[in-house]
Amino acid sequence: MVNENRQAVIQRTKRWVKQVVIDLNLCPFAAQPFHNETISYVVVNGKNLEQHLFQLVENTASLEQTPEIETSLIIFPDAYKSFDDYLELLDLGNRLLQDLNYTGVYQLASFHPDYRFENSSEDDAANFTNRSPYPMLHL
Repeated sequence: MVNENRQAVIQRTKRWVKQVVIDLNLCPFAAQPFHNETISYVVVNGKNLEQHLFQLVENTASLEQTPEIETSLIIFPDAYKSFDDYLELLDLGNRLLQDLNYTGVYQLASFHPDYRFENSSEDDAANFTNRSPYPMLHL
């Protein structure tokens, strides 16, 4: 992905955070880090699951070493088009954080263009709280 595309992904994600997450008040904690610019937006290219999990670990280290960054959005514009594949990434990511003894330190929030809560219909309005322009993990 060329730099302009990376920037376009970040800009689209920022617009979603502002217009959906903040303006619709889906998360009362989002506005302050957004306005203070303490969110790290990490675009991860390719479709390599192992690399993506490595990037998750790298982000935990980055958050620990950079106290001025409060939170991170890891964005996967090329991968996890299938929600089931995305759920596998989420499950492995949660297990990895547990294996690294980050339970209670870091938590993953999940967002996907086709997000669907278990036992809900595809068009259930509740699903839209976790629908995003790209598959992403919020750390």
